[in-house]
Amino acid sequence: MVESLYYSVFHPIALPSVFLICDVIDLGGEEGEELWDSGKNASNQVATFQQPKLYPKNIKPDVYSLHIVSNIRYRYATTVVTSRVANRANTSKEIFFTVVLPKTAFISGFLMEIDGNVYRAHVKEKKEAKKKYDAAVSSGQTAAHVIQSTRNSNRFTVSVNIEREKKVTFNLTYEELLRRELSVYNHAININPGQIVPDLSVEVYINESSKITTLKVPALKESNEINQENAAQGNPLANIERPSDTSAIIRWAPTPEEQKQLNSEGVKGQLVVRYDVDRESHPQQILVNEGYFVHFFAPTNLSTLNKHVTFVLDVSASMLGTKIEQLRVAMTTILSDLRPGDFFSIIIFSTYVEVWNPEHNRRQEIDHYYYRGNKGRITQQESLRSSVVPVTPDNIRIAKEFVGRLQVGSKMQGRKRVSTVLEVALEESTPVTYLYVGAAIFCLAFGDDANLDFLKKLSLSNSGYARKIYEASDAALQLHDFYRQVASPLLTDVSFNYTESQVEEGTVSKTHFNTLFLGSEFVVAGKLKSTELTGGLTARYPNGTTSIPFGPDIIVICPPFPPTVEPTEEHNVTNASFMERLWAYLTIQQLLEKDEVKSPPKVNTTSPNKKRALELALKYSFVTPLTSLVVVKPNETTSVDTEKGE
Repeated sequence: MVESLYYSVFHPIALPSVFLICDVIDLGGEEGEELWDSGKNASNQVATFQQPKLYPKNIKPDVYSLHIVSNIRYRYATTVVTSRVANRANTSKEIFFTVVLPKTAFISGFLMEIDGNVYRAHVKEKKEAKKKYDAAVSSGQTAAHVIQSTRNSNRFTVSVNIEREKKVTFNLTYEELLRRELSVYNHAININPGQIVPDLSVEVYINESSKITTLKVPALKESNEINQENAAQGNPLANIERPSDTSAIIRWAPTPEEQKQLNSEGVKGQLVVRYDVDRESHPQQILVNEGYFVHFFAPTNLSTLNKHVTFVLDVSASMLGTKIEQLRVAMTTILSDLRPGDFFSIIIFSTYVEVWNPEHNRRQEIDHYYYRGNKGRITQQESLRSSVVPVTPDNIRIAKEFVGRLQVGSKMQGRKRVSTVLEVALEESTPVTYLYVGAAIFCLAFGDDANLDFLKKLSLSNSGYARKIYEASDAALQLHDFYRQVASPLLTDVSFNYTESQVEEGTVSKTHFNTLFLGSEFVVAGKLKSTELTGGLTARYPNGTTSIPFGPDIIVICPPFPPTVEPTEEHNVTNASFMERLWAYLTIQQLLEKDEVKSPPKVNTTSPNKKRALELALKYSFVTPLTSLVVVKPNETTSVDTEKGE
C-alpha cells in the first residue's frame, strides 16, 4: 500500500486521503498501451419496465394494477414488483415490462402469467445464457431490450406478445443490503408506469433488532437533481404505522386523481424511505439466524480524527463549460467545511501537473521534475512540502481565491495521464505513519465521457471508492454531498477477529477496513460452526490502538421469517433464510470488487474470485455481472443480459 507523501513526511497527526475530481476521456497512456478492461463484465446487473413511445394512443396497453412491496429485515431489503397489464386492442400487441432498480441490487426472480400459465425465468452463467439467446435469435425470435437512464440505478426490460383482449401479470424480485450514509439508510423505489393506474400502491415493511429512531418519507422525488427543500418536506400521501419500536409499515397508494395532481401523464418519480436505528444503546450488534451471522458496527461516541486532504483537480479542456464553474462552486463550499486541525493541499492538472503554492497563491509546475532522478525528486518534495497548509481562516480564504480563478487548460497528452498525476500525490516509498495505513483515494468522475471503470479500480485499489458526478445544474451539490460522506473519519485500520473454532473457514466476508466515517457502518457476515460467537475488534486512532471485545452481550437471535423468494426446481436454496441470502449477497459483491482490483488488463474470467462469485450467484439465483436472466416466453426464450448503467 502506498503512503501519502504529505501526511507521512510532514503531518503525523492527520489521516491522509486524496480526492480526484476529473473528466477523463482519454486516459493518456503511451500509444498502443492498453489500460484496464472497462467492458460490460465490470458493470452492474440491470432490469426494467416502461411503456414504449411507439404505441398509438388508442391501443396503448392498459396498466390497470401496479403493486410494489418491500420487506426490509435488518437492513436487507427484498422488493417485489407486480404489474398487471391488459391489451385492449383488437389485435395482438407486444407489451413491455420495465423496472428501475438500485445499482447495487441483484435480481433474484422473474415470472410472467398469461392465460393461467406461469413462465418463470432462470439464472444462468453468461456463456450458457448466450447460447440460448443466440439460438432464439437465429430462429427469428425477439431479444429483450436493456437500457439505462436513472441516476445510480439499473434497468431491466422484457417484452411479450399478448393476444387481443388478453392480460399478462409480470412479477420481478430484487434484493439489496441497504448502505448507511450520513446517518441514515435510504431505500429508494422507482415508479414510472407511464400512465394513470387505477390500482397503484407501494408498501414497505421494516423489521429491525433495535429501536427505529429516525423514520422519514420525503416528498416524491420527481427529478434526478438534488432538491434539498423537497427532501426536507414530508410526503402527504404516505401513511406511516408503527406496530412496535422496532418495526414500521409505510403505505403509499395515491388515487387516480392524486396521481394526476402529481403528473398528468402518470406518476414519474422516486419514493424514498429513510430510517436509522438506536446507536446509543447498540453501537454494535451481532445478529444470528439459522446458522449465519451478520455483525453491524457503527459507534457514536468517537471523536473525529484530523485529516489531510489532497485535492487533485482536473482543469483540462474536458472540463470546459459548466463543469469548471461547478467545480469552483463545489470546492469553495468544501474548503469551508474543513475543520481546524485538518491539513490540505491542492494539485491541478491539464497538460502539466501543478501544485498550489499558498505563500504566493499561485500554481507551481512540478511535473517536469518528476522523471529527472533523485535530485529532481527532492525538488518535487520541496514543492509539495510548501503546498501543505493547516486549516486557518487565512489559508482557507487564500485557497478560495485560488480556486475561484481556476481556468480550463489543454487536454492531457502523452504521459500526463491520471496514474502519473496521482504519483505526485502519493509517495512510492513506504514511510511509516502513526496509523500504518495508506492514503485512501476517492474519485469523482465528471460527466458521461469520464472513464468510471478506470477510476473505480483506482479507488478500490487504494481503500476508497468512485462516484459519477452527473452533468446537471446540481453538480456542485453532488460533489459536496460526496465529500460530506467521507469528511469525518472516526477510526482507521479496523480489523474484526472472530474465534476460529466458532466460524466456518472461508465463509466470513471482509474483516479489515481502512476507515470508519461518521454516519457510516461496517458490516461483516459469515457462517457459524456453533451457537456461540466471540472475538474482538482492533483499530487505530490518534492516541494509539484500541481493542473492543465482543461476546454474548451483543448477540441477538433473530426469529425466522417466511422465505422472501419462491424456491425453484433448480435451486431450492432460494428458500434459504434472509440471513443466508444477506451473507451470499455481501460475499458476491466483495468477491467481484476484489477481482476488479486484482484482475490484469485482460479480464481473467477463470479467476478464483469470479469462480466463487459465479457459484454463489447460481446457487442463490442472483443476476450479477457474471450471470444472465433467461426468460422463457410463449414459443421463445430470451436472455436478459447486463449492461453498464450511468
